[in-house]
Amino acid sequence: MSKEEHHVDFLRWRRVRQRQKERQFYRLLDDVLTFAEKRTLMREKVRARHIFQQLTGQKPDQPGALSGLAEQVFRIWYALDYINIRHRRLIQEFLDAGGETWLDKKSRLIWASTLIASFYSIFFLTRSGEDWILKEMASDLPPLTADPRYWPTEGWQEGASVMARPVKVGVHYLPIGPIRMMSPEETDDVRRWLERVYATKKLDQPHLPWRVFMQRHGLGWLSQLESGGSVES
Repeated sequence: MSKEEHHVDFLRWRRVRQRQKERQFYRLLDDVLTFAEKRTLMREKVRARHIFQQLTGQKPDQPGALSGLAEQVFRIWYALDYINIRHRRLIQEFLDAGGETWLDKKSRLIWASTLIASFYSIFFLTRSGEDWILKEMASDLPPLTADPRYWPTEGWQEGASVMARPVKVGVHYLPIGPIRMMSPEETDDVRRWLERVYATKKLDQPHLPWRVFMQRHGLGWLSQLESGGSVES
């Protein structure tokens, strides 16, 4: 055979693999969200909404208290972060119920672990040529490039920030759930609130990771944005 016949188009292979991983990821995420919405008990949903409303500063007895951004964030939080009455996440219940049999066990565990490890946080925006670079405020996540195929970069401004929940899929970071761009003033309000509450929580839990804090206690950023900084920890 000639050298040409042995040649492997690596870039094409990587694009094919990337598309395959993205399809698997989005299908799994969609199935987990559907499971959480359609196959969990009403009492579980009522309990979850009450906890979420307490964490975000929403009033549980206010009709339509969760709307717009908060409702979208709740949908992700309920499926991935909420600890149910059996002390388990719903994504774990989904896998135990036989979800994603179209995936091999190793892939299921990898995707589930990736989703569970993700969290909402503040990402500061800077430009590098034509690319937007996102730098997370507190964790050891490396700076990531916001590919406009996956991120709504139109209207972004240098010096601003976004509240987002990115997940690494293949070679790209993809956002799950809604993304909220924040002005420098909003960023300062939310950042100061998060840092204050995090410091308070660490008095009792000195080794509390930022990821766990954001998943369990940091959802007050929603009301910080809506109320102009009036929510207490």
